[in-house]
Amino acid sequence: MRSTSVYLAGPMRGYPEYNFPLFFKVTEKLESLGFIVHNPAARDIVSDGFNPKKDQAKELKHYMYYDLPMVCTSDMLVVLPNWEFSQGARLEVHVANECKIPVYPVELLLNGTIKGV
Repeated sequence: MRSTSVYLAGPMRGYPEYNFPLFFKVTEKLESLGFIVHNPAARDIVSDGFNPKKDQAKELKHYMYYDLPMVCTSDMLVVLPNWEFSQGARLEVHVANECKIPVYPVELLLNGTIKGV
């Protein structure tokens, strides 16, 4: 059986270390449950060499160029707490909704309501 791919959407700007620690903590937990996780924080580090402890974020357009295709190739989008206050996460949720990709709060996956495999 194929594992379910998940795109993580959540706030970054205005959070310590751009909220990367939460993105990685949730990624680790979801992967342990059998999900394939598309983590935009990991992409920023690997592709851009972004260091959340010292670098400044680029324009939103830069991130959406990479992140929206990941949304479109995922089986579902999972939102982190306070996602609704993030311009990028709101765009990602909008695209997922328009593409009929299910959107779930992370708590539903972590408590086992939605299964990964």
